[in-house]
Amino acid sequence: MAYSKFRLFFLMAVIVIMAFPANVRCEDQKRVWNYAFYFENDAFTQTDHLYTNGLRFSVTSPSAPTWEELGFVPKWFLPVAKWLPFVNTSGLGRSMSFFIGQNMYLPEKDRTVAATVPNRPYAGMSYFSTAFNSNNHKYFNMLELGVGVVGPSSFAEETQRAVHDILGQDSPAGWVNQVGDAVFFDIQIEHRQRWTLFDSPTGVGMELIPSIGAGIGRALFHAQTGFRLRFGWNLPTDFGDDYIRPGATNITPISPNFGGRPTRRRISLFVFGGADGQMIFWDMTLHGELFQPVDTVDEENFRYVLVGGVGVLLGPLKVCYTHVHSSKTYKTQEKNQEYGTLLMTLSY
Repeated sequence: MAYSKFRLFFLMAVIVIMAFPANVRCEDQKRVWNYAFYFENDAFTQTDHLYTNGLRFSVTSPSAPTWEELGFVPKWFLPVAKWLPFVNTSGLGRSMSFFIGQNMYLPEKDRTVAATVPNRPYAGMSYFSTAFNSNNHKYFNMLELGVGVVGPSSFAEETQRAVHDILGQDSPAGWVNQVGDAVFFDIQIEHRQRWTLFDSPTGVGMELIPSIGAGIGRALFHAQTGFRLRFGWNLPTDFGDDYIRPGATNITPISPNFGGRPTRRRISLFVFGGADGQMIFWDMTLHGELFQPVDTVDEENFRYVLVGGVGVLLGPLKVCYTHVHSSKTYKTQEKNQEYGTLLMTLSY
């Protein structure tokens, strides 16, 4: 019965996140929505273990001067939106993002038998979240509220079996040993800035995008800081592109009303690189339930992530590939991990 309740809960979450933006009343047809699809997999690096697959779909609204002017925030919620800390700075535009996603984790070694130390356990995570954003062309603040489930009700096992069937691969074994069901609620905050290092009349430019953030909740309790360095021709007027992580919101390019500038061409080419440092105090995918943890592995409290990638913007469509090098997530992990992120965004 509890298992069915978890699945019903997640189904209702999907309906809510997909239906909420559908009630938008957008009188200004020039206001642009941003739709982003992330696909992450270690198959890009010819492996199949640890963090092995991630999917995320997000929708970000246009910016407006106030929460009321967004046109779809319910009246009963407006006092809450105006009360929220960190995202009500005067002079910054307001926008909202909606996410739905799934992450999948496998042991590093033999996956056909029960997961034992030093392996990490099988774990799936499915979630949906809403982010409140405030930003102009230079500053970006975000507060994200997320809810989801770790365990069998995440449908990670079914997702992997379906993918293996499509690819004609052997059916995965070992999911009977995954962490148990647990619902979580997380709160994330993040601040980013865009620093223009140079911007030539030909359109060639370089910019630095530092960030700092933190999160608290049952799934992940952490703090993070990092930067992205982006170089190219006719750089997009956004806050960069990222791998799937808490606080990684893909923001629609800023309108001139908030200090942005129209892109000088409809085509953009760029490369980027960067690094993140993370302090991890709790990771539910390693331990399961917060107050009844399973005897698995000891997490590495400090982690780093190195990224590098390339992107192209063709009118409203942007495609980016990011190569991610991640340090060990638990102490007995044998090697660092590498995987790839494919991000496609559409703005209209």
